Amino acid sequence: MNWFARWRRDRILRRHLIAQADFDMAATRLPILNGLTANERTRLKEQASLLLADKNFSAAGGAAVDTPTRLSIALQACLLTLHLDENSYRGWNEIILYPDEFLRQREETDDAGVVHLSRDILAGESWLGGPLVLSIADVSTSGQADGFNVVLHEFAHKLDMLNGDA
Repeated sequence: MNWFARWRRDRILRRHLIAQADFDMAATRLPILNGLTANERTRLKEQASLLLADKNFSAAGGAAVDTPTRLSIALQACLLTLHLDENSYRGWNEIILYPDEFLRQREETDDAGVVHLSRDILAGESWLGGPLVLSIADVSTSGQADGFNVVLHEFAHKLDMLNGDA
């Protein structure tokens, strides 16, 4: 990391570091984080702070974006990149939150030129170069170490998209 990148990172952390009480409360709600060492928890807090400073959270469909939801998303997303480059989520800037699952209309043309329209009910979606979309209801059940995690799933797509379409 060059001097400017270090200076910028330190400046962001001075201004936007997650308060310890907020971090502890959010981490307590996420059993998936239980096995982290003290050093990993410190790194996770820093990376999550950087992600929160870098990404815009937008509400859609009547959703209300609150601090616990933002923290839950950031901590889980940064768990994936804990030992990777802090810039792993580069190239996009928005996380859109719906209150519950959302409807996505798709149009696909097959090899014969026939256009197929479909409507899917989704808990999350990642767009190449675009936003990441999540259902708050599904975010609230993610991170429980029970096999379902829409946050990890969609952020893993974003990592996969660093090399092209997922």
